[in-house]
Amino acid sequence: MIKKRILIIGGSGKIGSNLIKILKTNHSSCYDIFGTYNLNKISGLEELDVTNPEMVEKIFSKIKPDLVIHAAAIIRPLVCEENKKLAWETNVNSVKNLVEKCKAINCKMVFISSDYVYAGKNSIIDETEELNPLNYYGETKAEAEKIVSKLDEFLIIRTAWVNDVNLDGKSFAMQLIDSLKNNRVFDAAIDQFGHPTYSVNLAEMIVELILRKINGIFHATGSTYIDRFNFAKKIAKAFCFNPDLINGITTEPNSSIDRPLKVNLNLEKLKSKIKTNPLILNEQLNMMRIDYDFQIPIENVKLIPIGKFYDESDSLSVLVSKNRDDAPNAKIIQEVYVIDISNSDTIRAGHKHHYTDEFFIMLDGSAKFVLIDDRKNSPTYKKSFSIFLNGEFRSALFVPSGIFHIFKTTQNNSKCLAISSKAFDKNNPDTFSPDWFNRGRLEEIFDPEFKI
Repeated sequence: MIKKRILIIGGSGKIGSNLIKILKTNHSSCYDIFGTYNLNKISGLEELDVTNPEMVEKIFSKIKPDLVIHAAAIIRPLVCEENKKLAWETNVNSVKNLVEKCKAINCKMVFISSDYVYAGKNSIIDETEELNPLNYYGETKAEAEKIVSKLDEFLIIRTAWVNDVNLDGKSFAMQLIDSLKNNRVFDAAIDQFGHPTYSVNLAEMIVELILRKINGIFHATGSTYIDRFNFAKKIAKAFCFNPDLINGITTEPNSSIDRPLKVNLNLEKLKSKIKTNPLILNEQLNMMRIDYDFQIPIENVKLIPIGKFYDESDSLSVLVSKNRDDAPNAKIIQEVYVIDISNSDTIRAGHKHHYTDEFFIMLDGSAKFVLIDDRKNSPTYKKSFSIFLNGEFRSALFVPSGIFHIFKTTQNNSKCLAISSKAFDKNNPDTFSPDWFNRGRLEEIFDPEFKI
């Protein structure tokens, strides 16, 4: 069997990199996959500046693709507004050149477009809605769509709010995580509504459309419609950061360009053609949590994201298991107990253990945990760290012996599960307060500037 050749332009980006990974991992027997980069050099990808006709000609002559996926563009609306000539050259004229190359070799194109082709309104928008962009970025995408649609075979994907957990990325999610990780306030709009989309899920949907040889225009996003502010709050909870650091703002007068405020895309056409589900937001965030590298600055302390397994009736969460590679010392569990706490701002624990390791999991509500390394031989001795656990996005916090730990609830009716490597012995409780600790410092410990 002669394998089809797929050229992914923008293979180093959020969408392109996931398309390459999925196609190479699952469909290499049917397709040879080639990708390009421009600014971010990636091993195994071809260099391509889409505005350079000679480079385009060279790569088409070399690869002779049967399918082109065009996922490269200037996507920052403000950059487009301030650099209109470059934006038009990159987002429109280059597309015109690529389409001509595809026509010449009878090649199908998959084009990644945007919800910015719409002005946005309160009602649900389907694919036949008239395009009415509010800013220059949206104009370039709308014009490019017109060009691509002249091909005999094409697939246009209108997507929105694409996020990933690439540490080098500049997605909304990663900008937020970087800010919260450093205890900085983050502004998020309360009046911008859209569909958050995880890049992996989007790539899976696009691949299925390709495999099914489907043509036309499709909305492809996550299925949850939400405002930026509450989206940011969800991310904070999922990644165990302080949601109170998120500040709600209105778009005007804080924006220098017009933006569509309410773009509620209809996904029914997409759902009728593929089996891959556009994920709800919590499902996306759980996938992102698994893919994210949680780095805890205290030696041997671990944060383990807990996923959910769904069946026809309900869901199952494996909290801690001896079969989990990411759960330290889970083979040694002697006691499990639940702490029910009625009131917010209630402080519990405030000690360390000499011999006992523990996992803490919030089942309901939320709490701020503060950990301080009190192991004199540890490379992180006296290092402190705080983290927010909640019942909506469950994580297991592993606290080894020698780590001072204390937590304060941030919601009423909170419930914490504690899993211990040793059963409690009232005659030998293995519970100690460090020399530096006294009860008068309880509230002080929860201050981000606290030092022992």
